[in-house]
Amino acid sequence: MWDHRDEVAVAGLGYSRLERRSDRSLAALTLEACDAALADAGLRRGDLDGIATSPAMPRYGGRKGVDEGIDVVTPWYLAGLLGVAPAIRWIGSTNGMVTQSVIDGALAISGGLCDHVLVYRALHVPDGRYVNFESAHAVGGDQYLAPYGFSMPPAWAAVALRRYFALHGYDRADFAPYIARNRANAQRNPNAYWRGKTITVEDYLAARMIADPISILDCDIPVDGCCAMILTSTQRARHLRRPPALLTGFAASAHQAREACR
Repeated sequence: MWDHRDEVAVAGLGYSRLERRSDRSLAALTLEACDAALADAGLRRGDLDGIATSPAMPRYGGRKGVDEGIDVVTPWYLAGLLGVAPAIRWIGSTNGMVTQSVIDGALAISGGLCDHVLVYRALHVPDGRYVNFESAHAVGGDQYLAPYGFSMPPAWAAVALRRYFALHGYDRADFAPYIARNRANAQRNPNAYWRGKTITVEDYLAARMIADPISILDCDIPVDGCCAMILTSTQRARHLRRPPALLTGFAASAHQAREACR
């Protein structure tokens, strides 16, 4: 059990508009979400002293998010956009998923490094098939994987799912109700991109394959936008605008399958 169970809380949540091929910059979308999260918590920009994110861009084998404010928004850049750079005492930037940034932010608060942490995920998806490997040269592990098309998340997930099916006797029909319910749950979120667009089990089973058995309906939708949350101590959160959502614990994998590349 986490020693700091229920001592850190989510105090505010904010979204930008989520849309495909947005005519607004990623910087503008990020500011919209961050200001919404601060307003939800009843805080001001100047109350922030911590920022965390995973700024990676979903591009493989090409330009991987080198343009600040367009492809990515790093926490250092965001601190400047918000006008709070001198007040920031802690910054977290991970190479994994943004969930790791939530963990890092919670630990920073419980460790006394900062009081109010802004955790956000800003995402821009450029034109084209963004999971294609675009570079003429591959380095590192990609030199063994990219020639076989094994350089994108659907391919990675397909291997694991196919093995799971083989070991336990399942197939896509067994997973179809889960995917349909997942889309149904999106109807309850007013910010969901797919709100108003449900799918059925039959839709899932007929979906176009990306990397068998992963279909297009197993993949996330490529959108531009940002979601942000405010983390703070439970004690501070009880004096803010919203009832706090307490963090009881977390789990994350640190395993790296390096043997596969040898």
